[in-house]
Amino acid sequence: MRCWGLFAAALLGACAEPPADPPHVPGAAPTADYLHGADWPSYNRDLAGTRHSPLTAINRTNVDELRQAWSYALGTAADETRASSELTPLVVAGLLYATAADRVVALRAHTGEEVWRFAVEQGMASRRGLAYWPGDEATTARIFFTAGRGLVALEAATGLQAPGFGAGGEVQMAVTYGGAPTRFEDSLIVGSSSAPGGVRAFDARTGAERWAFGAEGALLHPAYSVTVDVDRALLYAVFAGPGGDAFYGGDREGESALENSVVALDARTGEPRWQFQIVRHDTWDYDLTAPPALLDATIDGERVPVLAQAAPTGYLYVLNRVTGEPVFPLVETPAPGSDVPGEQSAPTQPIPTLPPPLARVSYATADLVTFRDTTAEHAAFCRALRDRSGGLQNSGPFTPYRYRAEGAEARSTIVFPLDRRGDVGRCRGRPEPRAGVRQHQQRGQHRLDRAEFGRCRLRADGPGAQRALAVPANERRWGTARAVLVARRDRGFSRQ
Repeated sequence: MRCWGLFAAALLGACAEPPADPPHVPGAAPTADYLHGADWPSYNRDLAGTRHSPLTAINRTNVDELRQAWSYALGTAADETRASSELTPLVVAGLLYATAADRVVALRAHTGEEVWRFAVEQGMASRRGLAYWPGDEATTARIFFTAGRGLVALEAATGLQAPGFGAGGEVQMAVTYGGAPTRFEDSLIVGSSSAPGGVRAFDARTGAERWAFGAEGALLHPAYSVTVDVDRALLYAVFAGPGGDAFYGGDREGESALENSVVALDARTGEPRWQFQIVRHDTWDYDLTAPPALLDATIDGERVPVLAQAAPTGYLYVLNRVTGEPVFPLVETPAPGSDVPGEQSAPTQPIPTLPPPLARVSYATADLVTFRDTTAEHAAFCRALRDRSGGLQNSGPFTPYRYRAEGAEARSTIVFPLDRRGDVGRCRGRPEPRAGVRQHQQRGQHRLDRAEFGRCRLRADGPGAQRALAVPANERRWGTARAVLVARRDRGFSRQ
C-alpha cells in the first residue's frame, strides 16, 4: 500500500485494547515469544508471515463508523515528492515506529504525537519498514532499519544510536537492501538489492555478521522480508531471476538453480536445507518478490506444516516447509520453445495441479475488449493495434517472446500475467490461521500499450493513442480476491 505523503491512522484506535495474550488459534503456524494483541512488532507482525491480528474492536458491525484519528506527514516540507512510501509501521506497547523521507520516528499510537525522531543524514531509510528487538538483561530494546548499505540500530526508548552496535550504532553491509530487517532470536536477517546478493544475518547486540548465504555471485533477494518457522529455526527466502537482460538468456553463463527459487535455510547458521525452483531459465522477469507464508493444515487427516509461495506466473505453490516437497502434485509441463537466435528455452516448467491459477494465465482473440465492454472507439483502437502488431501470440504464462528479423513483418507476443499488473506475487497473499486458508488479491487489468517481440518493444503512437491506451484492453479486467482452502484435494479448491 502506498501512503503518498500521509500516514492515515484511522484504524489505530484498535491499539486502545489492553495487551492480552492471544488465544490459541487452530491452524496457526507456531511462533515463539508470541505477541500481545495490540502489538505489531515486525513487518509481517509474526515471523510466519500471517499478518493476522487477533484484535476484535473493529469488525463488520462498526467499520463504517471509522473516522481518521490523526495523520503524520511522511515527506519533508522542502520536497513532498520524497513522501512516496510503502511503509508497514511497527507498534509495540502503545508506540508506533515509522520511517519517513529523511527520518525515523516514534509516535504515540493513540494521538500521533512525536516522541522522538532520528535524522537520517546519509541516503534514505527504507520506505518499507523496520525491525524491533526487545533486548535482554544487558541490552535495552532496539529499533533497526536499513539506509542504503547501512544497517542502523536505535534505542527504542530514546531514538539515540545504540552503543556497542557496529561503529556508533551503524554497520556498513556489503550490499544495499531496501526491505525491512527480520529479527529472529538475537539475529537480524537482511536480503539484498545489489550484488553480491544473498541473505545475511547480523548480531543484534554488536552488529557482527554471523553468516551469509549466496553472497559470492549476483543472486539477489528482492523480497521485503523473510519468513521463519521459529520452532524449527527454518528461514525461507526467495531469490530473483538472472541479472542483465531479463528477456534474453542465450548469452548467460552458469545459470544458478537458486534463481527464481524459494530456499530454506537454517536460521541460526545459514546452512541450506532445501530449495525449490519455480521458474526455469527465466526470460520474462518473473522475479519472486514476496516470501512464502507459513501455516499448518490438516490434509487427509494428517497435520502438515506447509508454506504457500505465490509466483508472478499466477500460480500458488504449496510445499511441505520441512522437506520442500510439493503437497499437491506438480506436472512437468512442456513449455513452448523460443525462435530467438541463440535462445534455448527450458523444455518444461513445474505447474501445480492444485490450486487452480489465481490470475489469468492465457490470452485468446476473444479476450480483446468489444464495444460492450468499453466504447466503440476504444475497442476499434485495440483491434487496430493488435492487427498492425501482427496479431498477439500467446501459449500461456511461459510463452517465449517471438523473434522478428529487421525489416520483417510485425509479429508480437503477449504474456499473461502481463507487466506485473495482474500477477499475484507482489500482492503478498497471507494465510488465515483460523481456517488454514491462503488469501490473495489480484488485479486483472492488462494494457496493450506494449507488445513485446524478440528483444524489441512496439509502442503505439498517433492521435488519441495515449488517451485510448489508458483503458485496459482485455475484457473481464476486474480484480479478484481469492481464498484457497489448503486442506482440500478435491475440486472447488479455490473460492473467488
